[in-house]
Amino acid sequence: MPIPDFANEAIFPAFDGLPIEDAGAADPPSYAASSEPPSYVPPPPPDPPSYSDSQSSASAATTSLIDTAATTPAATSATAVVTTPKPSSHDAREEWFLVAEVRQNMTITKPTLVVVDRAGTEFAVTFEDRGIDLRPVRQGWTIVVPRAVRTAPKGGKRGFVRVPEGRGTGVKYVPGGLERIGELGVRVRGEEEEGDQGKGFRGRCAGCGSLEGEDGGALKSCTACGVARYCGKECQKEDWKTHKNDCKILKGMVNAWGL
Repeated sequence: MPIPDFANEAIFPAFDGLPIEDAGAADPPSYAASSEPPSYVPPPPPDPPSYSDSQSSASAATTSLIDTAATTPAATSATAVVTTPKPSSHDAREEWFLVAEVRQNMTITKPTLVVVDRAGTEFAVTFEDRGIDLRPVRQGWTIVVPRAVRTAPKGGKRGFVRVPEGRGTGVKYVPGGLERIGELGVRVRGEEEEGDQGKGFRGRCAGCGSLEGEDGGALKSCTACGVARYCGKECQKEDWKTHKNDCKILKGMVNAWGL
């Protein structure tokens, strides 16, 4: 999976750059303007996690958003078949991801989120899987929809993104905003300015920027996110006041993209 690089519009297109469904689409869901829910404030983080000698990223456990206790809804009329055409600018892997920040949960009959992309375009993402439970998803989180397509504008209304039945579990959620995810993507790719400390989680200590461990061996990784590297425990403790806010975001990025 690609490390998030929002400058790459072929892999990370904004809403207007998404391919359009081939089949006819239902009217987009409407929602009334209302005051936004209060911002999500995460609980204070625990003490910094330990770190390991492993060079591989720790796998983040995927939290399923399928409500397994929900009963299966009655059969509904067949919906239009959705295809996912490849935009001409995509590479041979045929991968692209819609990345947008959650504004509101507007579920009424179908699971629906109102989101905004990096261009400031607000639109809806709806799920055909009625069993998807969006209650754990918070305002300010980021939704990642692989191979997303949008419906065509209709009746003067902007289109929306429809997640077909059976693909809802492939949608990921990162507990952080678009801006911070983009900044962390730069660090993971090692593209910070030469004078910045901790540049590139992969090759340098995230605390002091050292290329090797304090004992002359390899850098050690944070066992919580599996991404940040440290030369030793002292650097890890010193960096925790910064990393504690990014650790869950990085773990979500690992879950979404593999990094």
